[in-house]
Amino acid sequence: MNISHIFWQSFWILLVWVPLVLLWAIALFDIFFRNTEPGIKKLGWVVLVLVIPYVGAVIYLLRRESSRVEHHDDAPVRSTPRRRSTPSSGRQPSTMLAS
Repeated sequence: MNISHIFWQSFWILLVWVPLVLLWAIALFDIFFRNTEPGIKKLGWVVLVLVIPYVGAVIYLLRRESSRVEHHDDAPVRSTPRRRSTPSSGRQPSTMLAS
């Protein structure tokens, strides 16, 4: 084997096949562990991803619902963080260490 052949073989494995397999695995993982889809819809996505592996994975990842939490305008927004409560004895933590 010459150097050129080893280079191109490594190129295809590391820069093409590994990302494609990761894309496929991420799509399947997301289908199984996301709870936003009903059972029959999950089955349809699994069949699509398994029958047309990479195209199906790309279609699923583009069409899936976002998992971000949406904020409603009528919900109150807290501008300052909550203060931590003091210990039950009422003393400050620095004075607790001294005693």
